[in-house]
Amino acid sequence: MAQFFEYIILFANFLPIIFGLWLMTKFWHKESFLNIFTASHKFRWGYLWRAALIVTLTSLIFIGLNYLFVPSDFDGFQLNNDLSLYWKLLIITLIFVPFQAGSEELLLRGYLNRAIARYVKNPWIVFFITSAGFAALHAANPEAAGQLWPYLTLIFTFGFFMCVLLYFEGGLESAISFHVINNIFAFSLTGYRDPDLPESALFTADIPDIAWSQTLWTIATMSITCGLIIWANRKWGHD
Repeated sequence: MAQFFEYIILFANFLPIIFGLWLMTKFWHKESFLNIFTASHKFRWGYLWRAALIVTLTSLIFIGLNYLFVPSDFDGFQLNNDLSLYWKLLIITLIFVPFQAGSEELLLRGYLNRAIARYVKNPWIVFFITSAGFAALHAANPEAAGQLWPYLTLIFTFGFFMCVLLYFEGGLESAISFHVINNIFAFSLTGYRDPDLPESALFTADIPDIAWSQTLWTIATMSITCGLIIWANRKWGHD
């Protein structure tokens, strides 16, 4: 039971970030909170849902291809032996992950990108800085132990691709969606054992060795997914 509440607290810790950003935007900057989300006059839900569909489909396809061509990457994964707890944790994940992932996007890609851009005019340098900060925030994760650089390269690249979506779409809708779906997959489909938390994923394994070849494969899949999102929203994103 203690681990169950720790799992909730893990996500609930991100809620003050959203509230704090709202306070700063409203009372310090004296502007609409919407401005952190998007340059559009409204939040573009169509962008979010199209991105969610594309990320879900491409993730399943790339997982299938990975299993087909490199099945050894899935060695050690076992079906969760407590499915009654799994369904409860899945509900918690689906409720809280949008806030957890959304808060990181709002803070780093929304607020800090805008703040640093006041002093650094080249947007790609700004994106490099905030993506490096995003990676640094994950340096203490268990997955980083003994494989810091390939792991942080993955995190940095993920953050940078979220900045690319922001750059080409003028808003965070797709980046938030991508981040949410990515984290739902990580927490609920294939995850890694953490002694401090319950097993929330359907298939769980010990923390794997992250080879540079796996890192490059993941970067390639992220680039394809981001390209499809940008293409789809340019074709249909007039909402």
